[in-house]
Amino acid sequence: MFVQVACTLDEEEIMQRRYHGLIIGSLSIAVGLILSAYTEWNKEKNLLNYISWDVNTVTSADYTVKFLITKEFWEKFKEKKGKEDHYMTMS
Repeated sequence: MFVQVACTLDEEEIMQRRYHGLIIGSLSIAVGLILSAYTEWNKEKNLLNYISWDVNTVTSADYTVKFLITKEFWEKFKEKKGKEDHYMTMS
């Protein structure tokens, strides 16, 4: 035998359940927004820390280019540009 009974709640209990649902939903959204804001703030803080570290650890090697030149090129360069620059040497 199967008996189905309709679930009836009085108006006060329905309003109480709606109120609890509203509170739980609102708190969930607030926690999500706070977590999102904290994650974004932490990402920006780490980016600034990285930029600060990068600026503090800059070396001349960051701006140095190394390439090979021939002896002929060096001699021509000295003839044209190097006449007034006596400190130029090839190493």
